[in-house]
Amino acid sequence: MGFLDNIGEGISRGSDVISRNATIAQLKLRMGDLVKDRQRLAAQLGAGLYEKMKDVPSMREGLEPLFDGIDEIDRLASDLQAQIDSLSRADVASAVKTYKCPKCGTTVYDSDMFCTGCGKPIAEVCAQMASDPSPVPPPVVAEQFGMDAAAHGFEKTRDAEEAPELSPVAD
Repeated sequence: MGFLDNIGEGISRGSDVISRNATIAQLKLRMGDLVKDRQRLAAQLGAGLYEKMKDVPSMREGLEPLFDGIDEIDRLASDLQAQIDSLSRADVASAVKTYKCPKCGTTVYDSDMFCTGCGKPIAEVCAQMASDPSPVPPPVVAEQFGMDAAAHGFEKTRDAEEAPELSPVAD
């Protein structure tokens, strides 16, 4: 039985080595997590101390390169934020303008070529809106509820002073 005993002892030793290596790997992972936690806390401490010390000349002594480097990064970050804000404002300013068609009341975009409600050219819509910016009555809403006014014997009528209504079609 010497041969089988030798195999059993070898397996047992191998199992012990594997178990120790697994434990070492787990401990190293935990150590890595602790190092990351320490670095995070040290960074927070450093940021707090920087804020308290940055305006105290005696505290800056010997650490000028660090303080100057942080000041330069803050200045650059502020410049970048100003550029971002400027571009964002330009983005909003260049947004597509909308108009209400004076003929039918449909909302149209200045990038459209024609009103999608009545077919009026957008150039005419924009020109008319510039010369007469009076309010336009809202469009008839029957179509928004799936109603076909003509199919139900009504025609569309508009009065600039009243809300849109449907009136019977004369035979």
